[in-house]
Amino acid sequence: GKSHFMAVLDQILEGNSAARGIPELAQVIQKHNEWLAGKRFLLVPYHMINSHDMESGVLGGYVDFMRQAAPEASVPPLYMSATIIAQARQERESYGDVPFFRRLNAGKDATAGGGSGGWGELAATWEAASFEAAANSPPDSEAHLRLVSTLLKTVASSHAEVISHRGGNFVRFDKGLSIISQHAASLGYDAVILFLDELILWLAMNSADLGFVKREAAKLTNLVEAQSADRPIPLISFVARQRDLRELIGDHVPGAERLSFGDALDWQGGRFDTITLEDRNLPAIAEKRVLRCKTESARKELDAAFEQTARMKDNVMSILLTQEGDRQMFRKVYPFSPALVQTLI
Repeated sequence: GKSHFMAVLDQILEGNSAARGIPELAQVIQKHNEWLAGKRFLLVPYHMINSHDMESGVLGGYVDFMRQAAPEASVPPLYMSATIIAQARQERESYGDVPFFRRLNAGKDATAGGGSGGWGELAATWEAASFEAAANSPPDSEAHLRLVSTLLKTVASSHAEVISHRGGNFVRFDKGLSIISQHAASLGYDAVILFLDELILWLAMNSADLGFVKREAAKLTNLVEAQSADRPIPLISFVARQRDLRELIGDHVPGAERLSFGDALDWQGGRFDTITLEDRNLPAIAEKRVLRCKTESARKELDAAFEQTARMKDNVMSILLTQEGDRQMFRKVYPFSPALVQTLI
């Protein structure tokens, strides 16, 4: 039900009339309708599974999403290249074009293996027009990457060690979240909603590397608490917790290290509110999404089949209902017969 919860919440916040018109949610919608009215929410879904780290997954995912959702908007400066280019522009303004481009073009011969460094015909002499064109290109474009590569060898060599140490091309995670807030606010949004459905699964897939899990899990705090107060609109994160990460730590991990890891998870978890999805919600989901009849005759046939089944012995019915269920709940998930396959969704 976690993915279903996020999907319905996404549609409600998006203002979808069908989602807001669900009868079972009428009371909840009415309760929050006053503050929801007129608000714009930027709803960002995430697929973390193949991410290198939190920066590339969350920050890079935001850039990819905005390219699809608002292609006319400027690219937020989440890449380290934005800082590098900003520094280069400051030096160009301070020292002038002639000494700046002399130093920049000296980096052509410093590329790996000498010569063009694998850039082919693109490895031409830098000048004002080509510099600005590359600087304003998408961060993953060939011209932009070539400019950054040259800057790291010349004007911005001090950044090379930072990028190498982090293993990525994005700004610090906390700083990146602030940039996301600022960027969304500039587009007129009132809040950013991050749907991190696969975050815990992603950490679980890397559980063999305890150092990685501890390092990346520690960054979860930044989703709730900012080191700097430059987030003009709030960031709200929904993280689906498929299982406890403690269960993924193998027996090869020493007891003290295992205990330390557990304490770190408790420290992170204490900063998040918990939304418990009850099992009793699943019959309603199954009824609406699996056993939704396409015709009234199909509904009558399903009702008749259930009534026939309900005449079974009480001891058999008790086993089917379990201690938590009742006949009404059982009716919602009653399996349909093969004859109804063609008439049901």
